[in-house]
Amino acid sequence: MRALPRTRLACLCLAAIVLCADLRNASRANAAGLVVGNGTAASCTAGALAGALAIGGEISFSCGDAPATITVTNELVIAKDTTLTGGGKITLRGNGATRVLRSVDGVFDGTSVKSRLSVTISGIIVDNGSTTDQGGGMRVGFWNSFTLRDSSFTNNRATKDSAQCDGGGALFIGGGSTAAIERSAFANNRANNGGAINSLRTNLSIVDSTFTNNQATHSDKINTFGDCGGGGGVYIDGARQPESGGPAPMTISRSTFVGNGTNNHGAGLFVGLYTNESLAIDATLFDGNVTTKATSYDGSGTGGAIWYGSATGSANNATFSLSNSALLNNKAVGQGGGLWTSAPAAISNTSFYRNDATDASITNPDDYRRGNGGALAVNNNAAVTILNSTFAENRAGFNGGAIAGKTITLKNTLFANNTADWPIKIMQHCTDALSDGGNNMQFPAKNPNPNYYNETNCTQSITIADPKLLPPADNGGATPTLALSADSPATGAGNPATCTATDQRGVSRTADGKCDLGAYELVAGITGISPALVRVNTPGVTLTVSGAGFIASTKVLLNGEELPTEFINSTTLRTTVPAASLRAPGTLQVGVSGSTLPTRPLQVAANVSSAYLPLVRR
Repeated sequence: MRALPRTRLACLCLAAIVLCADLRNASRANAAGLVVGNGTAASCTAGALAGALAIGGEISFSCGDAPATITVTNELVIAKDTTLTGGGKITLRGNGATRVLRSVDGVFDGTSVKSRLSVTISGIIVDNGSTTDQGGGMRVGFWNSFTLRDSSFTNNRATKDSAQCDGGGALFIGGGSTAAIERSAFANNRANNGGAINSLRTNLSIVDSTFTNNQATHSDKINTFGDCGGGGGVYIDGARQPESGGPAPMTISRSTFVGNGTNNHGAGLFVGLYTNESLAIDATLFDGNVTTKATSYDGSGTGGAIWYGSATGSANNATFSLSNSALLNNKAVGQGGGLWTSAPAAISNTSFYRNDATDASITNPDDYRRGNGGALAVNNNAAVTILNSTFAENRAGFNGGAIAGKTITLKNTLFANNTADWPIKIMQHCTDALSDGGNNMQFPAKNPNPNYYNETNCTQSITIADPKLLPPADNGGATPTLALSADSPATGAGNPATCTATDQRGVSRTADGKCDLGAYELVAGITGISPALVRVNTPGVTLTVSGAGFIASTKVLLNGEELPTEFINSTTLRTTVPAASLRAPGTLQVGVSGSTLPTRPLQVAANVSSAYLPLVRR
């Protein structure tokens, strides 16, 4: 991690741009601002866009009905407050020869920010940009206010490796800025740190965005300067410093990190926080991200999905939270197949499934370096709390199939079928007995051999029982969940006083005064009804309701009104639809009592009758 220089004067010197012909022929002003193009693709040129950017303000495009590509041969510079709107039809392509966009720095006098450059980009595709500097697609200047909305960055590359933290294949965001990334996609971008985004001391928020197959690959040269991250998808080096306006809570929500990679730390996300800074990750999926080792740096290979640390260890009052999220199928060759942390963290309503920390290149099965903490590795004695989370089928090459570390408190948390490859088969779930906050469950139990004095369950008083988890699936909510079977002993086994108010999907937990263990709350809900279509005035319609979590007192609801209900089992209910409800065409809503999940529609269709019409001759 690096600090933003505290004495940097922004000197803005915009070279004169003589593009009169382009401005006359291809850019014109209207009530909403400048328009690039006159309705044809040929009129939309890099020169016309450069001319419009020199003026700034609201800029849109008129390039015809079809999508248009503008080939950029020299980077386009934004030096005035600008909103660039492409409507999802404009591609700015660097052809692997140049960076596509660059915004200049705001004005900082060494003590405070005097002015910020405001830049908004919406509905633009930035493709195949390249630079030997930082920010292959775009370099956002220092002390900017930057918004990216409904846009995508693909196949961009930044190769700078003259300092240990260089990077940003798609975006480099300069320090002292604010940056909001909304509904945008980043795919196949490359750099040393931050395959897609490298954010330096910026107040960053990311929402509803995707990061796919981005790579942060350290060169041998950059490793000679020291260890400074990775971040195949996103690299975050702190929030704003006080003289730049101070930190604000940073957020990543409702986003996905899939198939990203690094040969250092944090294939999906690398996070470094400083004093009083915070990052909250919520409702986000990390799937299939892979962290390997750099051949020139032995300490690499941690944090398959996420790496988190701080500049001053555990004592800097930084806050990191991970909630309502799923870490699935991520891999690190060292430690922390899902998450690696060396600073305090709070984890809640999160599912860790089939993450792996294994270095297969080490063939001695008794070598501890084969991998620790298949799902989670905690270093530096950092205090970590885990609440209502699920760890299932994670694996480590040596020990701690689920968790490696000891300064961890568990509450209402599940461990199921985690494994470690140490031949003596101990520490399959956890490397240490963790602090027991109550109401936790593990299966199977520790190795019963009394000769293994250091063998332990995840807590000394944990319940040993099979929670009967189902595979990850879309059970509602923003991320996949591992549902509980209807007969799971984890149902109702939580402590309502410490359970989260809602589960990973946002479903209320304690409607019946009880709560379940793990990230998923088994709430009575409907998966289907039969029949789903009936005719008007059909007598005696028997309705079968399928779902989960039914108990003997569960009632079928028709438009919110209880019907006499036959309880078949925990997944099936049966009732008779009143004839009075079928007297007119329409849609009835079928639900069940005690459920906050969506209802199912029962269609009432009109009867179709035949009629003979008289033949009319002319």
